[in-house]
Amino acid sequence: MMDSRKIRNHRLRLILFALLLLLVMLVIFLMSARTGADSARMSDQFVDTFWGRILARILPKLTDNVKTSIRKYAHIFEFFCLGISSFLFFYELLWLKEHRAVKTTVLAVLWSFLYACSDEWHQTFVPERSGQLSDLRFDSAGFLFGIALIAFAAWLRKRRKASATM
Repeated sequence: MMDSRKIRNHRLRLILFALLLLLVMLVIFLMSARTGADSARMSDQFVDTFWGRILARILPKLTDNVKTSIRKYAHIFEFFCLGISSFLFFYELLWLKEHRAVKTTVLAVLWSFLYACSDEWHQTFVPERSGQLSDLRFDSAGFLFGIALIAFAAWLRKRRKASATM
């Protein structure tokens, strides 16, 4: 029989990870809902604040390249966070299942990929934005790296627990 404290902790973690996943998805949705001009202005401000103050004086020609690619890095980072949060949610959801890590990884990859597709489709409805299949590469790189990183951490944790009980 399962300890009631374990069940309560599981439910609490499940709610927490579900809220985290929803928050990450909301942030991605809101960032994609910005018009092209808003998005470009935000990217430019970010670059001017961080890159501009440090290296623009030394390497002014690189600044334009950085401004162009900052959106791609933003895609990678957003979906990196989505990959991690989806893995955590599904890992907790499947807490009593066999082959938990494998099933969690598959579900997290599918969930993240479908959300990336829906994000690109969403952008087709936003003024001055367009859904780009090429952006799926950046989204996928982000969530795959996030999922791989957290799956590796889960594997290490399980391995450490197993060696501690021996």
